[in-house]
Amino acid sequence: MTNPRLTILVTTFNQEGNIQECIRRILQVYPTDCEARIVDGGFDRTRAIVKNLETQFPAVRYVRNENDRGKGHAVQTRIGQAHGQLIAQIDADLQFLPEELPQLLAPLRAQTADVGLGSQFRLQSVRLQGRTPPLRTFGNHLTSNFASLLVWHSMSSRLAEMKAWT
Repeated sequence: MTNPRLTILVTTFNQEGNIQECIRRILQVYPTDCEARIVDGGFDRTRAIVKNLETQFPAVRYVRNENDRGKGHAVQTRIGQAHGQLIAQIDADLQFLPEELPQLLAPLRAQTADVGLGSQFRLQSVRLQGRTPPLRTFGNHLTSNFASLLVWHSMSSRLAEMKAWT
């Protein structure tokens, strides 16, 4: 694949149960003009599953994240290998849905924004029930409000409607 318009970094840590569905859903949303780099720091069968998908889909590439220190480390160490004009990051656990990437990337494609941040607290966001425990939800709101103060711009902390993905 030469010069894809979009690179999607999929960070994973022991997500053998989700990785195949995550990749297939990304490729349904972006069947062409996209590369998916699976950045894996775990110790389960994720590597074998992704390697099998690489044989079926040329856009998929497995990348081992040695000395994994979390999602930020995974993105930081692999962002330089991205070939796309735009870069998106999504977790393999499907907390954020691949089907919502076009909505997130629309302002970037229209060149009306330099950065897009996904929010599971927007009213139109789809969230899987039980994916975000109450303490994490509180922490997300706290962090969002603090970041909004730092940049003097709303980073969205409105509670979302809880809708199950079907």
